[in-house]
Amino acid sequence: MKHTPGPWIPGAASEKADIIIVAPNCTNLEDRYHPIAKVHRNHSDKHANAQLIAAAPELLEACEVAEGFAEWCTETANPEFNEEAQRALDMIRSAIDKSKGDDES
Repeated sequence: MKHTPGPWIPGAASEKADIIIVAPNCTNLEDRYHPIAKVHRNHSDKHANAQLIAAAPELLEACEVAEGFAEWCTETANPEFNEEAQRALDMIRSAIDKSKGDDES
């Protein structure tokens, strides 16, 4: 599964309007702003949720970078930290799988 490339940005919205997250630089579409998601206007945390959704491409990229570092840590870290490094690696891999639709949940 492949996602629309970032950056994604939440559109401006009043308190009584939905927030639309868009990909403004999407080149494979005719329209200038490609809608990604909509956060419903009646949700009390709509602005925070819109920001989190908009950050998804950068968060995925950060997880992919962190995965390599966490894997290195599990192989080279002091055994005292190995358990924490493995836990971090498992969490990172789970988040990456979930973002790509590969999770089993």
